[in-house]
Amino acid sequence: MTSLVILRVLAGGLRGAKLTLTTPIRCILGRSRSCSIRLPYDMTVSRQHCILESDANGVWVRDLTSMNGTFVNGESIGSNLPSDEEATRLESGPHLLQDGDIIRVCSHVFHVELRTSPSSDSSESDSSSELPLTYA
Repeated sequence: MTSLVILRVLAGGLRGAKLTLTTPIRCILGRSRSCSIRLPYDMTVSRQHCILESDANGVWVRDLTSMNGTFVNGESIGSNLPSDEEATRLESGPHLLQDGDIIRVCSHVFHVELRTSPSSDSSESDSSSELPLTYA
């Protein structure tokens, strides 16, 4: 059975979009043209800000030493500007995502939905976006 990760964009340049990712996932978010989800006009977003990856244990998000950090449910999971106490944490370890989690990348907010099979509602599948995706 195919697993899906649905990112509903709640805020930011892609607001209102529904991004559907099929496992296995390796999806980088950032400003770079090489990113699967591009946020090129927001200079607070790093070139390669964070990555979503999946394995047999679930779906993970990891900060890629971004300037402004990546947040899950309001908690920082990493940044490349550590305080003195966190000087050894330059790149975050992976954070296991749960259904309903909220990921924040600067002003961009994503609601995470984890599914084990595609939705049977055709109106849902019609609103999906193809990746790579860039906002204008």
